[in-house]
Amino acid sequence: RFVDLRVRVLDVPLQEMLTCDSLVIAVNAVVYYRLSDPIASLNSIKDPYALTRNLTQTTLRNVVGARTLSDVVSDRQEIAQSAAKSLDQATRAWGIAIDRLDIADVMLPRSLCRVMAQEAEAVRVSQANIMRAKGELGASSVLRGAADVLASSKGALQLRFFQALGRISSMRNH
Repeated sequence: RFVDLRVRVLDVPLQEMLTCDSLVIAVNAVVYYRLSDPIASLNSIKDPYALTRNLTQTTLRNVVGARTLSDVVSDRQEIAQSAAKSLDQATRAWGIAIDRLDIADVMLPRSLCRVMAQEAEAVRVSQANIMRAKGELGASSVLRGAADVLASSKGALQLRFFQALGRISSMRNH
């Protein structure tokens, strides 16, 4: 029998998986594999493509299921390497070598995206309120200092009053 020893590409279809923080996400991946030992492959398995596809799906579910959503989103490269290593160890006995596994996409449910957007908006509003309060605190301390200066001089308050009247009278209002 002729056996193709070139690297093959296996597109793992979109799989819904449950993360360890009980969120459902959809993940798809691409696996690059080759037959490293054609004799072992021919003697032990019927369809290397189907075996690699099924084993990749279960391995990916196991690896992703042990992580939280934030880990999956931020550490895709490390998760892919871990899954590839685990997959390679499992397939070596059948004469299949896993060269690379890439997580192509991680899709979140729309409802989760909306919730995350609302949470981010709440954080931004909270930070804006904190900055506004800090500004008001600084302004009040400056006003207090100005009031202390005006209180220390009897004529300073009357001069400030006249300045305010002059500014009001220079405006074209009634």
